[in-house]
Amino acid sequence: MKIYDYYWLMFGAGDSSFRFVNQTYPQDMLWNEYLGAPTETMVERWSSMQELLVTSYTQMIQGQESLDNFDSIIQQWYSMGGEQSTQEVNIAAGR
Repeated sequence: MKIYDYYWLMFGAGDSSFRFVNQTYPQDMLWNEYLGAPTETMVERWSSMQELLVTSYTQMIQGQESLDNFDSIIQQWYSMGGEQSTQEVNIAAGR
């Protein structure tokens, strides 16, 4: 099976796994709708913001970081530019 075939099974087929989850748990799904260019804050700070999340998630998976710290990690992400990025994306998306 080629990589394309796996993507088709996940996203493209009428009975794909993502369609099933979306239909079964619509109240729990939040799809990323922003497909525009990076905002000004994203250009300036996104790599550091992503590094925080990837590092923190990896440490949680490895048991080196407590899951209880999730809220504080998200607050740190917001203070690094996440809140500003979210506002910029909402403006760009017309919300």
